[in-house]
Amino acid sequence: MAPPVVLDATALLKANGYPDDPWLLENIPFFECPDQDLESTYYYRWWNYHDNIKWDAKFNGWIVCEGGGYGVTPCPLGHHLYEGRWIKKRIYLNDDCRYWFDLMNHPPISSDHNRSSPRAYANWFGDGCYARFLVDGDRAQVTSLLENLKTNFMGWEAEHLDVGKGLFRWIPDRDGMEASLAGFEDGEADNYSRDAVIFGGEGYRPSFNSYMFADARAVAAVAELAGDTDTAESYNKRADALKVHLQEYLWNPEQQFFLQRHGYDGRFVSGREEIGFFPWAFHLPDDTPEFAEAWKQLLDTQGFKATYGPTTLERRSPYFMRQFNHACLWNGPSWPYSTSLTLAALANLLNDYHQQIVTKDDYVALLKTFAATQHDPNGQPMVREDHHPDENKWLAEGANYNHSRYCDLIITGLVGLRPRGDDLLEVNPLAPVSWDYFCLDGVLYHGRNVTILYDRTGERYKKGAGLRILIDGSEVASAPDLRKVTVHFESRTPPPPVPPET
Repeated sequence: MAPPVVLDATALLKANGYPDDPWLLENIPFFECPDQDLESTYYYRWWNYHDNIKWDAKFNGWIVCEGGGYGVTPCPLGHHLYEGRWIKKRIYLNDDCRYWFDLMNHPPISSDHNRSSPRAYANWFGDGCYARFLVDGDRAQVTSLLENLKTNFMGWEAEHLDVGKGLFRWIPDRDGMEASLAGFEDGEADNYSRDAVIFGGEGYRPSFNSYMFADARAVAAVAELAGDTDTAESYNKRADALKVHLQEYLWNPEQQFFLQRHGYDGRFVSGREEIGFFPWAFHLPDDTPEFAEAWKQLLDTQGFKATYGPTTLERRSPYFMRQFNHACLWNGPSWPYSTSLTLAALANLLNDYHQQIVTKDDYVALLKTFAATQHDPNGQPMVREDHHPDENKWLAEGANYNHSRYCDLIITGLVGLRPRGDDLLEVNPLAPVSWDYFCLDGVLYHGRNVTILYDRTGERYKKGAGLRILIDGSEVASAPDLRKVTVHFESRTPPPPVPPET
């Protein structure tokens, strides 16, 4: 089950506050680095993820909950799949996907809309299913989902696609972002009524449309794996069309940013929101200097930069941190849900685009900010819903919220294991060149046990100086410093998942 070959897993768990935790020992990749906060937050987030995996006796399977007392909802489903794809026992996510597809195909008679469909909230369910395959390499499992993935996407089209605009349209609340800028703008015309601010603001959003672009690409990729070329072509055309329409209609050349447009009159919202970074999380935008200009706002203190940022709305906006009688506001507070996507977008930008605006150091700085945010005022590990951007306090209740991802960002961004569908192992660390060491060990990837380590002198891990990549304990590639390394390897078909104890 891909045990660590370099690190002492038991000692690491004890050092980070989770001694003798059998689930962590059996299921997670192990990580160490010189930054204690980055490291300890990594183990806390795995503990938190496990704490939110629940056995549903009625369903007879495992489900992954949102946490914070909210039970199971589809809003964070994409985050759950990206984070959980690194868990070694694959039965958890197999069950969770089966749960949502069962609800899609056999919706219960219930007044609880949040639990009636995987489409109750905007999410990137299809993309998350394909992202799992990029880690576990289980072609049979992912291709078995093809018809369900198609049904889900066609449901989205029937419910929310504006054929005339070629874009999907919905309210921010169903994007998981109630009381957003568009809602405040609608509320202004209605004396800031609660319903207008929370449930208003219907329109065409960079976030929702990016998710649908990613899902269309995922359906096409799964169809290609299944040998269904007609479906692959059809869904690639859907994705291409969404990309064109999003770039033409939601890019504001004056603001140099992707912005929401109101549905009722087509005007742009009045300011930049963090969702304008989300398209890069799914490799949507063209690689152009014009689009790259958006990233200047991440580093601007009048844009999104903050002590506990990024903010969800730029500071320039008159609606920034506007008070309103609602616990969850998306008009400035820092939300882990959005920070996760912004970090994923930034990692993609640094790996796959050409630009001179942001650097690896900016990624590490934002990751450190994210780790620093995930504490209570006493310094103990804690993640809740939204955090004050400038003060050390959470703004909403609900301990151990599971509405974002972090460990995946350590693995794919900081350490740089870039999941692929072929037999090429790609590693491109964004870790600081000033570090003397780091190690990610016991990663179950395409059925192999992968270790990625950096040791400046070779004395810490006794494997030689520099960057080293091991598969099943044997070195397959190395470099004298932190740089991109690729190496061919032989994938192994994963065995069928064994149901854990309930």
